[in-house]
Amino acid sequence: MSSTWRYSYGYFALDTILYLLGAMPEILIGQTKGDRATRGREIEHWLKGKHIESFVVLDDETDIAPYMDNLVRVDSKVGLTKYDAERAIKILNGDINDT
Repeated sequence: MSSTWRYSYGYFALDTILYLLGAMPEILIGQTKGDRATRGREIEHWLKGKHIESFVVLDDETDIAPYMDNLVRVDSKVGLTKYDAERAIKILNGDINDT
């Protein structure tokens, strides 16, 4: 997980929110460190040496290059929509041709 929330609230707050919403924060397998110029570079650094078959980035920002194909841009005023979730599933399944 890479989140700008880490600067204000930390990952513990995000884990707590996920838990309260019924998500399973224990499935998160890691987090980036805020030590790169962009979150995309943080993600790239974190992925090195790991065998990750697929991943999706849910974000309202776009500073994730070189992983734009993994991005589902979520409107921060609306939140995660059914369309966003369906798009994320397509990315995870390797079916990203349908934009």
